[in-house]
Amino acid sequence: MNRKNNFKFEILSILIILVCAIILVIPQIRSNAVIFGTDTVFHMNSFYETASQILNGKFSYFQSNFGYNGSARIVSALYGPAINYLGGIILALSKSWVTLQVVLNIIVLWVAGSNMYALNRYLNVKRLIAIVISVLYMFSPVVLYWVIGHNFTGWGAAFLPLLCISAVRVIQDEAQPVNVVLLSITMSILIQVHLVTSLIGILILVLFYSFGLYKSRDKKNLLIKVVIAAGITLLLTANVWGAILDVYSGNTVVSTFPNPDLSNSVMHFTTTSYNWNHYGLIFSFIFIAQTIYTLIKFRYMALVEKLINGCGIIFLIGSSSLMPWKRVGNHFPILKTMLQFPERLSVISFVLLLLGIGIALSKVSYTRLVSCGMLVIASIIFINARHLVQAPIAHWQGSDINALYNGERSTNDIKLLKKAFKTKIN
Repeated sequence: MNRKNNFKFEILSILIILVCAIILVIPQIRSNAVIFGTDTVFHMNSFYETASQILNGKFSYFQSNFGYNGSARIVSALYGPAINYLGGIILALSKSWVTLQVVLNIIVLWVAGSNMYALNRYLNVKRLIAIVISVLYMFSPVVLYWVIGHNFTGWGAAFLPLLCISAVRVIQDEAQPVNVVLLSITMSILIQVHLVTSLIGILILVLFYSFGLYKSRDKKNLLIKVVIAAGITLLLTANVWGAILDVYSGNTVVSTFPNPDLSNSVMHFTTTSYNWNHYGLIFSFIFIAQTIYTLIKFRYMALVEKLINGCGIIFLIGSSSLMPWKRVGNHFPILKTMLQFPERLSVISFVLLLLGIGIALSKVSYTRLVSCGMLVIASIIFINARHLVQAPIAHWQGSDINALYNGERSTNDIKLLKKAFKTKIN
């Protein structure tokens, strides 16, 4: 296949992923519903703040003078500034909360699917299998965490596969193990959207780069490129770490709330429930199957495949109820505040184990049969994801104000509350 045709097929694949993202949010578009999740109101305040700054021409990077009741609370500068300003721009242009959510939902799903597709294709996973793997990932709990809960972990998950390209490259590409531009830009994006996911990403880089450095014939050149990438990353994220240093050095800052029992916030292998802390039947099955496959075939795998599956299994166990997180949290209390939710670590298992499955299936001779089976699995995951999205939409259409938003509010009149969110912002 020539380069022109290959490029056309790659573009078509990305468009298929975009169509899948749009299809998932169609129920929200049709119902014109505002989805309320655990962090919705918190982030709505940030988006309202940045949108109001744009509309009024009164900019303040640190203080919240419009959102959070004009309390001057410092949020955007310390927590996902890139997404806060992206959301603010969309809200300022549309002046609609529903449009804001729909656009951001499509973007996060498409970015997650496209980056996962790029990672699979980089490791020569066959195109159709790569598409199916990408759809599985974009409809996984770690990405849907944004769509239904409005947690920035979903944005971190959307960009993490791109960082994993730099991780596997150091093992896969002996001639050019480090792409300074790709590594620095991807790491910078992660820091700008979700700091915790960027720290998890650094763990992956450390693991892969340690093996890459060990096997490298030009260790000095590899280290120099890593240092250069780190320097560029520091420059591109100066607004984040600079703000952190500035705020924490002269202020008493309220930290994120500590999770008293880390074992209550882990992933579970289940056959029924499917949400941000339950793998559900399909993911439980394919992850356990891939773990068994890895243990059986491990000695015959290439180094990069061993690392992909091995790290995926480690994080699969580490993020689940198999890990004694209550005891770990008691020994290392700082994790109760910094990590908060061990289920966040599962993003690595989703990326790496799904990638490992794609690599394994690409070796099978009967690709069409395998692809059909994968399409069936992807369809089931899509149906599950659709149900997750439908639940908060049903809450919006219902009459129970506690189901809509169980938190502080200035009114208990659900009609008035809905009307407020339908009103165009000024």
